[in-house]
Amino acid sequence: MSRKLLIVLFAIASMAGSAFGFTAWGNYSSDGTWENAANWSGGAPAPGNDTWIYVAANGSATMTTADVTVSPYMVIAQGQAGTCGLNMQGSSKLTVPYIFMGNAAGAGAVGEIRVKDSAKLTIAGGYLEQGQIGGTNNVYASGNSTIDASNGQGFFVGNVAGTVGNLSLSNSAKVLTTDMIIGQSGTGHVTIGDSATLTATGSLFLGNYTAGAIGALNMTGGSLSATSLNVGGLGTASVFMSGGVVTLTDTLGISDTAAGGTIDITGGLVNANNLFLGLGTTMMTVSGSGKVVIAGDKMSLVKGYIDDSMLTVGGYYLDGGNTVLVPEPASMLILGLGSLLVARRNRR
Repeated sequence: MSRKLLIVLFAIASMAGSAFGFTAWGNYSSDGTWENAANWSGGAPAPGNDTWIYVAANGSATMTTADVTVSPYMVIAQGQAGTCGLNMQGSSKLTVPYIFMGNAAGAGAVGEIRVKDSAKLTIAGGYLEQGQIGGTNNVYASGNSTIDASNGQGFFVGNVAGTVGNLSLSNSAKVLTTDMIIGQSGTGHVTIGDSATLTATGSLFLGNYTAGAIGALNMTGGSLSATSLNVGGLGTASVFMSGGVVTLTDTLGISDTAAGGTIDITGGLVNANNLFLGLGTTMMTVSGSGKVVIAGDKMSLVKGYIDDSMLTVGGYYLDGGNTVLVPEPASMLILGLGSLLVARRNRR
């Protein structure tokens, strides 16, 4: 089903009460539990029931042991001021083709999905959209939880202009997807830390669709694997990396549009098959303890980027047939002095 067609069907279902059936979170028993059928207007969510959690006053539904398939979609936060959403914990499992977060305009509306412990959220065939029409829409994955969209159409983090999407991965959480668009027309932020992993069979695109789009990736630890990391487009985009490992089977790149983008690597390791820095407002810096390894002999390519003031590194060299970018000399000197002081302290 095409995305445009799905949006049309979604609008029709919203106006007509949905031909698929409908149940809305009301927390009527005031215990906050998803598993309690009495908390839902049309009974517990099940296949054939659109599931809505959209009234902020009703708070969030908490799953602990449920193993549920919902279709065809779930809606979280319908534009009313306040926070509502879904908390998945324990061993709970939820499978749904589509999740729409922030599906109506409204000041102060916040939609949240929190997945922790060993809980698992599966997006089966469709996508998770953070910011369909309005509001701030947050997804948090922590503990040993999993969000699996690898058999779907991926993530849209900050999809529509005026919306904000935040995706945060911590502890040992895992997110699997096809493509991920961070700031398509809205504002999107993705944070990866601790031992969390983000694995994409496709590519990551930051700030790529409209002039007002903003995409940001902040990585302090963990790992990121993808085909390519595409920074910038018609919007603005930035990558800040202070730890962790990034593995790209294709290109680490900054768009050649006027908006350009920035990549600031102060720690961690990036392995990529290729490097592309466009002719827009572009800057890539490797400093601190950061390191970038580009497959093959890309020495002349790197020199060209340095000569054009698009790339700042302390040095670059061939190692095992690959091109290695290392921090600027000042950063390396500071690190060296730190190591020397530690060694001297240990001798004492």
